Amino acid sequence: MNEKSSILIVDDNSDNIRVLGTILRQHNYRVVIAQNGLQALKTLDITKVDLVLLDIMMPGIDGFETCRRIKENTDWEAIPIIFLTAKVEESEIVKGLELGAVDYITKPFNTQVLLARVKTHVQLYQYYQLLRAQACLDGLTQIANRLKFETVLVDEWHRALRMEGYLAVLMIDIDYFKALNDTYGHLAGDQVLKQVAATIDKLAKRASDFVARYGGEEFVVILPNTKLQEALLIAETIRRAIEALAIENKNTTLGQITISLGAAATIPSATMQPMQLIDKADQQLFLAKHNGRNQVQSEK
Repeated sequence: MNEKSSILIVDDNSDNIRVLGTILRQHNYRVVIAQNGLQALKTLDITKVDLVLLDIMMPGIDGFETCRRIKENTDWEAIPIIFLTAKVEESEIVKGLELGAVDYITKPFNTQVLLARVKTHVQLYQYYQLLRAQACLDGLTQIANRLKFETVLVDEWHRALRMEGYLAVLMIDIDYFKALNDTYGHLAGDQVLKQVAATIDKLAKRASDFVARYGGEEFVVILPNTKLQEALLIAETIRRAIEALAIENKNTTLGQITISLGAAATIPSATMQPMQLIDKADQQLFLAKHNGRNQVQSEK
């Protein structure tokens, strides 16, 4: 586990950095260095770390203020912070813990105490990340779930709003899924859900594309920086791929598993809400199903 663990050392004293860095590197930790609070914040913007060792007394913004700014950022708030201090004043320890630090280490450093505390908090953070990732996965299909989708939608909406760029979504529904369950049983239905999810996930292949199970037999695809015509091409590719699976679904008008898709795209504005885009795609999905299924619909 240590080989993949990164520690950010924030200290204005080069001797402290050298000592800490040497100890941690010898125990297979990756070390990242910042010499003041502002540097630390900039580093966190571009580097993922598993723990911050944060000096309290620094020029500019001190360790307490740096800790406060880290904890108010939703991307960083869970990263454990251990304060480094030459003082062992109760008031400072309490202040640090109230700000969100998980521990403190006194100077000069005791190597064994340092390593034990670092190991404990790195492991706890990595377990937390694992649990958080599992909480965002759909247990059956192993793609993202509705909870994760809602978070990503808001993030991508705000990004498109800042960039004044397009954001597209696809709403997808498996045609006659109830008939499939009634005819072949729920285990067969589960297998179809897995196959459809894997196919959609494979075809939405750009790094920024996002696929989630929306609920039941419904799926959703978020396509950042994508105009409607591009979204329609992706939607049609997905529709054909599901059709090509040729999974039997007798007792239906289509005779096999197919999907219906609704597509929508917009340039977000401050007067709009993210769910309005989802509603537009959902309305188009309704039309696709109403007009015979196994098709893609969008606003003209």
